[in-house]
Amino acid sequence: MYAGILEHALVKDATGELHVTAIQALLEVASDSPEQCAGLYRGQLSWLRSFLTHTDATGEPAIIFMLQSLLTA
Repeated sequence: MYAGILEHALVKDATGELHVTAIQALLEVASDSPEQCAGLYRGQLSWLRSFLTHTDATGEPAIIFMLQSLLTA
């Protein structure tokens, strides 16, 4: 449920700061149930990668960690 709400913050028109906050919150959700989160987002890796170019330097590590988590779960 939380992941679906956070996805609404991950729209192209949102600010980079909002994207970073949403990705960090998704990481918290994923830490509780990594397999479930991986199942939800493994097919959307290119979508998640697109946020690397829309965030500042502080957000890149969170997105990279999210991508790595999905690939290894």
